[in-house]
Amino acid sequence: MPSAHHLSLTQRALILGILLASCINLAHADVTLTTPNGVEVILHDTGSGAVSSGEALTAWPRLCVQTACQGVTCPACTESEVYDASGSPPSQTTPDGRRLTTAPVLLQGIEVTRQLYVPLSGPVEADGFLRIVDSLYNPTTQPITITVSLGSLGTSSSLIGNQEAQIWRTSSDDTELSTSDRWLLIDDQNAEGGENNIVVLLQGAGGTSPDQVNFDATQRELSWRFEQIFVPARQTVNLITVIQLEQYREAALEEASSLLRYRPVDVTFGLDNLNRRAIYNVDIDPDNANPLADIGGPYRSGEGNEVQLSAASSFDLEDQVLTYRWDLDNDQIF
Repeated sequence: MPSAHHLSLTQRALILGILLASCINLAHADVTLTTPNGVEVILHDTGSGAVSSGEALTAWPRLCVQTACQGVTCPACTESEVYDASGSPPSQTTPDGRRLTTAPVLLQGIEVTRQLYVPLSGPVEADGFLRIVDSLYNPTTQPITITVSLGSLGTSSSLIGNQEAQIWRTSSDDTELSTSDRWLLIDDQNAEGGENNIVVLLQGAGGTSPDQVNFDATQRELSWRFEQIFVPARQTVNLITVIQLEQYREAALEEASSLLRYRPVDVTFGLDNLNRRAIYNVDIDPDNANPLADIGGPYRSGEGNEVQLSAASSFDLEDQVLTYRWDLDNDQIF
């Protein structure tokens, strides 16, 4: 083999190209970004497409696509059903480097990509989040119905490393996670320190709720499942997941209430109209998004005392005037 100084110009250019390609792939294997509130997150670009952050997140959330199933008939996800872009080209990145789209992977006939977004800046009520949009495109000429699971799928994907972590609040103002909850907050015993707490927005106003949710504090696992997603031929269905990382619990609760509005200035920034219309688990259609009802509270009063209810924090993306009706005994009479 000739020595380096005897290599032809063509040979040198080829070697340089190989070295540059190697460096590019290495640089994109993990992309490190920082949220506006100073939390470092690692996006696993050419692998699971998931996120890691200190001890708060480890390669989470994973994504699994299966042939449509329901309830107890749904088997555990196998490795071949879980999204993994290993060996694929690096993600496509916007010029600011804050939005990445991972390589497509075919699962159950569906072309799956992940779009990850970490804002560069934001106000205090929107400075600790990152967004994942999972795009499910049906390239065939026939509709396909699938089951999609998200979250902790396998031992390599987990939440807060602290064994004292638990659910401290849900959108229902309790600690019991249900399929109707729009978000949940997981934290350790320290409300003003310790590990960063995590808030996960699972769904929003007008969207389809997951059919199953599960939190295992011992195993530090959170997962949820949509069992019957119908994807028409040549069309796309999107699932949006928002993750907050905050040091202080009170700040996290305030941010969750704000982000639940899914505004174009924060959570849905950079999503075009087609992507917004395709979102399955929240209705943010640019033509007429579903309004967000906020019943206020929690309300506490002594027996026999009057309670003043307010839905003044309800929100409409188009700033339309909202009207309110109350059903206090769940009899469908307002």
